[in-house]
Amino acid sequence: MRANGTPTSGAILLSLSIAALCTADTALSQVPNAAGKPASQMEASEREQVERLLNAKLQRAADGQPKLPGQTNIVIATHLSVNERTLLIDLGRDAVPDKSGAASERQCHELSTEAISILNGTVSVNEFSCTYDGKDIHHYHPDPPTIK
Repeated sequence: MRANGTPTSGAILLSLSIAALCTADTALSQVPNAAGKPASQMEASEREQVERLLNAKLQRAADGQPKLPGQTNIVIATHLSVNERTLLIDLGRDAVPDKSGAASERQCHELSTEAISILNGTVSVNEFSCTYDGKDIHHYHPDPPTIK
């Protein structure tokens, strides 16, 4: 907070990060009431420019993180959904870890948090979804059947 009572950009980012962490699902995070322009109101060229920027910045972030067991290569490809305020973050087929769980959720959360900091106030995204070659992690690691 500044002396005049207005929040600093760091405080806003921290609030968004906490909101994302508190509402994290296996591969989907929600950030309520994100400020900025929705993808549906952007020209295709503008969306492509944002996606290229996100691809580069999130790739740098992914390259700076240790790979999870089973991951051989992470190639980030992002897509801003026009119909929903969702950012899809695809890590590629070679990024599928040996198992799903807390580590893969943490990896998705870290990439989503980085995306929040990049998009904050510019592009309105309320949800983030991490996939592997376009598929949810549960496609590769389904939940075991429940015994009745």
